Amino acid sequence: MDKSWIRIPRNTPEYVQGLNKFLDFAFERNSGIDHILCPCRKCGFKKLKIRDEVFADLLRSPFPIEYTVWYGHGESRSGESAQSLPILGEEVHGNENPMYNLVTDAFRAHGDYTFEDTSPPHEPLFEDDMMLGLNEESNVEAKRFCQLLKDGEEVLYPGCKKLSKLSFLIRLYNIKSLCRITNKAMSMLIDLLSDAFEFANIPKSE
Repeated sequence: MDKSWIRIPRNTPEYVQGLNKFLDFAFERNSGIDHILCPCRKCGFKKLKIRDEVFADLLRSPFPIEYTVWYGHGESRSGESAQSLPILGEEVHGNENPMYNLVTDAFRAHGDYTFEDTSPPHEPLFEDDMMLGLNEESNVEAKRFCQLLKDGEEVLYPGCKKLSKLSFLIRLYNIKSLCRITNKAMSMLIDLLSDAFEFANIPKSE
């Protein structure tokens, strides 16, 4: 699929046509769901919005130019559609991990943080000492970035092959948005799940 439109002015017919093709692609891969993660600079892959809202946002602010493989919207590295994320535990390393790409794309869209993978092949990307290495003077966004990346690598519970800690929370908040669950109800639900399944990496609500 041609993605050269990402780099051209937003007030051109070519950009609008390309944007519509992106939205067609994203919503086709999310059949039955009328919300997707908005990749605009303001939302940064954090907010679920309907098609018209995403379209309007991406006319007001640039499409993230680094987001050329649309992992967060159903595309695989080969450029073909992916119905689901690769199963955790399969051979996925470095920036081939879709959760890694989703997080880094979001932060690059904001210009918040730059991370380069310098770890040797087949070694875990994120160790506890990486987090400890960030002292009190480190940028808050850098700490949040590293934590999200670590959550994307961490399985939901030992033996779980379908969800990481991060992908579980993304799907849970997708349900919250679609079903219009209140913040209070969601916090209570997360706390209940955390108490009931202590073996799982479900964080307490804040």
